[in-house]
Amino acid sequence: MLSWKTKTFSFARRMTMIKVIISAMPSYVMQSGKVPRYICDELEKISRGFLWVDQEGTRKLHTIAWDSICKPKDSGGPGIRNMRKVNDAFLKKLAWELCSCRDKLWVKIIRGK
Repeated sequence: MLSWKTKTFSFARRMTMIKVIISAMPSYVMQSGKVPRYICDELEKISRGFLWVDQEGTRKLHTIAWDSICKPKDSGGPGIRNMRKVNDAFLKKLAWELCSCRDKLWVKIIRGK
């Protein structure tokens, strides 16, 4: 994805693309089960590389810590989601539904095993 188009995007546009596209795509998989930690780390690595326009094999100084980038907007950050926390939230949602939504078909199947 590091083509001439990526290099010409503004920082704000790259930030928006991470929020809207790169962070949203794994959400569908995360809603159905646990994603391994190394995959979450790799997704964040891709996002960081895209945000800072890293070239393959070269290191670049990142001016803002990734933890600051992952802060919610109401805490003063831009609101990019931390993949590990998102995965944990989806797993907790599944656990809650397993305990409280006994009418759902998937819950009946899991409870029947």
